[in-house]
Amino acid sequence: MGIKWGILGAGLISNDFTVCLRSLPKEDHQIIAVASQTLDKAKKFADKHHIAKAYGSYEELAEDPNVDIVYIGNLVSQHVAVGKMLLEHGKHLLVEKPFTLTAKGAEVLINLAREKKLFLMEAIWSRFNPVHKLVTKEIAAGTIGQVLYVHGDFGEVQRIEKAPRFYQKQLGGGCMLDMGIYILNAISMAYNNQDPLEIKAIGHVGPEGVETTVIFGLKYPDGGIATGSSSIKVNLPNEFTITGTKGSIRINKPFWCPTSVIINGQTREFPLPSIVDTCNFTNSNFLRYEAEHVRECLNNGLTESPILPLKDTLLIRKISDKIFTQMDIIHKE
Repeated sequence: MGIKWGILGAGLISNDFTVCLRSLPKEDHQIIAVASQTLDKAKKFADKHHIAKAYGSYEELAEDPNVDIVYIGNLVSQHVAVGKMLLEHGKHLLVEKPFTLTAKGAEVLINLAREKKLFLMEAIWSRFNPVHKLVTKEIAAGTIGQVLYVHGDFGEVQRIEKAPRFYQKQLGGGCMLDMGIYILNAISMAYNNQDPLEIKAIGHVGPEGVETTVIFGLKYPDGGIATGSSSIKVNLPNEFTITGTKGSIRINKPFWCPTSVIINGQTREFPLPSIVDTCNFTNSNFLRYEAEHVRECLNNGLTESPILPLKDTLLIRKISDKIFTQMDIIHKE
C-alpha cells in the first residue's frame, strides 16, 4: 500500500530525501505537500519537485488530512516543538538526524508517539545502507570473532561550508550532533546496541560555544573498546574499522554512506541506486532504502523500526549528552 508524505523544511537534506522519494514507485510513495517557514521558499521547492501543495507554515502541514507521515528536515533545535505538534495532529514521523539536541528532548517525542500509537523513527540512513546491513550480519555470524576494538572518524570541512549553522550553538552547531552521531551509531551497531560501561571525551570548544574537535572513548563489557574523533576544522580519513578476535572489517570512506567494505581482506562493492535528479550530499541516493523501510513498517502496522528502534536512538542521545557534559557544553531543549 502506498503512503502519503509531507515534507517539513525546504533545505538541502529535504531536497535529497524528496529526490529519493520521487525515484521510488509512485504507487508506493506520494508527496502530498511541503511546508517551510516562508511560503515563497515552499513554493520554489514544490515547483522543483512537482508537489501540489506548498504551505508557508508548519501548522498548515499538520492540519492537512491527506498527509500520512511527515519527514522533518528542518533544524534540530526545532525538532521537539514541531514533532510534538505533528504527533498531536496524528501524523507519523521520520525525523532527520540528529533526532533532538538531548536525551530529554528525545524522551518527549518517544513518549508522545507511544501514547498516540504513531510511527516514529530517526533518519539515520546508515542503518539501511547495504554495507552496514552486511556488516551487522557478518558480526552476528562470528565472521571476525568477538569484537574488541572499534574506531571511526568524521571530519569534512567542505560540509561546514554548506551550512554556517555548524558555528551556531542555538541551532545545534558543532561536530558531534551532525557528524559524530554517525560514529556513535556505527559503534552501537558493532557492539549490538549495548550500553557502554564508561565514556570519556576531550576536545576543543570554540568562542561560539560549539565543539570544534572531539576525541572520545567508550568502554564495553567483555573487553570491548571503541574510539572516535570528529572535527569541523580538518578533514579526517572518514573510515570505520571493526577488529575482532578472528579478523577485521573496514568500512571505506565515506563510512556513513559507503559503497564498499573490506571483510577479512575481501572487498565487497555495492552500487548506488538510481535517482531522478541530482542531490546535495555524498551518496544521498541511499536515502531510497530508508524511505522504503518506513513504508514497510507502516504497511505492517509497526510504530517502531526493528532496524532502528527508539531505544537505540535514545541510547545514542544519552551517550552524546555525556560527551557534551564532559566538555562543559549544555544544550537546552
